[in-house]
Amino acid sequence: MLRSATRFVALYALLRWLKPRWVRLAFLVISLVLISYSHSEYIRYVEITADPTSLAFSYQLKYALTVIVLVSFLISLKFMPSKNISKSDSKKLTSRKESVNMDDGFDFLRDKKELDSRSDKILKK
Repeated sequence: MLRSATRFVALYALLRWLKPRWVRLAFLVISLVLISYSHSEYIRYVEITADPTSLAFSYQLKYALTVIVLVSFLISLKFMPSKNISKSDSKKLTSRKESVNMDDGFDFLRDKKELDSRSDKILKK
């Protein structure tokens, strides 16, 4: 029972993390797959032609492109906020402003500088 609850919580946390980042992750995965596929195709071409003159360069290019894609992904996560996150934050802020603007009968409490607790009221008597 505890194991399934732990799995559910972990899956839920993972999905919440992935939801605003799925486009970037998809771009990362597709880029890495394309780099790997094109390099493996070049390796097959070298095997067929038996011309290993630029084989070392192909490995250097593969690893350089992989590092560039990974670093750009990390930079995009760090410095470019996701659109979904900003929408949810703006919804929260607008709902707070609307609730403050509504007259719900508690304005006299919002305007007070200091609120008294039950024990403070008893001590004052």
